[in-house]
Amino acid sequence: MVAWLYRAVGGIDTAQDGPGFRRMVIHPHPDEQLTQARSECESVYGKIASEWSGTPTGPFILRVTIPANTRAQLLLPAIPKASVTEGSHTIAAKLAGDSYVVEIGSGTYEFKVTP
Repeated sequence: MVAWLYRAVGGIDTAQDGPGFRRMVIHPHPDEQLTQARSECESVYGKIASEWSGTPTGPFILRVTIPANTRAQLLLPAIPKASVTEGSHTIAAKLAGDSYVVEIGSGTYEFKVTP
């Protein structure tokens, strides 16, 4: 049950090409009834944390911590006509299906998707 919470609610999952959370995917799934969540899990590399708030139509905020010596692919909601920022900087996120895709290394980040 614990794995379901950090995977389904927090959006934390391993990438197929990075077993053991060496490489991970962070893909929160906001909807009109679940508008915020916080989850974390302990990997062999350290703590992975995901905290998000928002709705599929925005705005959406994701705070994430990625442990040292790992990488993550973030999938943020593709809100029409939105800008994506990390901290105070606008970033160029790739659009793939219904998500903006961002690749990051270890560290603590705050992403915003704002219509």
